[in-house]
Amino acid sequence: MYAMKYTNKRQSLEKEAIANVIREVQILSSLDHPFIINLVFSFQGQSSRHSIYSAFGYVN
Repeated sequence: MYAMKYTNKRQSLEKEAIANVIREVQILSSLDHPFIINLVFSFQGQSSRHSIYSAFGYVN
């Protein structure tokens, strides 16, 4: 089971925050710590390239 995060690329570009989104994915995918949730994978929306989805390990 995964927890999903949606990021709108168009809004990130307007706010000039796309570098932050890229950095977030890079950092979270490289971390391995028991107190930080793990990024399992991320991908762009297939029908619309204006969205980025990140999947995190679900913590219950």
